[in-house]
Amino acid sequence: MNGGHVEVFVPFSRKFGAVLDVSGHTGTVDAPVNIFGVSEIELNQFAILTGIRYEGFQWKSLQGAFRLLVGAATGSVKTDLSDELWVESTNFAAAFGGSLTLALSDLISLRLIQPNLLVTTFGGESQTSKRFSAGLVVNVNR
Repeated sequence: MNGGHVEVFVPFSRKFGAVLDVSGHTGTVDAPVNIFGVSEIELNQFAILTGIRYEGFQWKSLQGAFRLLVGAATGSVKTDLSDELWVESTNFAAAFGGSLTLALSDLISLRLIQPNLLVTTFGGESQTSKRFSAGLVVNVNR
């Protein structure tokens, strides 16, 4: 699945702070052989998570951080057969992971990678997904 990811960090100290994490993902997969004639399944997911981030290490311009987040995710499944074959659910979600960031200036950094393990609980069962993000970081608190 592909999508977008925005994170807001509010520091409490030099090492700890609160995080608000919002992400949305969508993707299409081929359906397994079935008697209904469904050939594609569209998956959508939107998550709002909050938690803590710990600034683990800093070496020159590189900074590593770890995060623990909990919240909710809304997921939907839709088929190509009919708009009526659509299921949506909102359940508990959590994310655990870290990040590696390269400071380009006092204001701008480059998030080289932010791997997270995203856990959702749709359909009464847990799903574990790997979520990778990268991008631009704007440091307004410096």
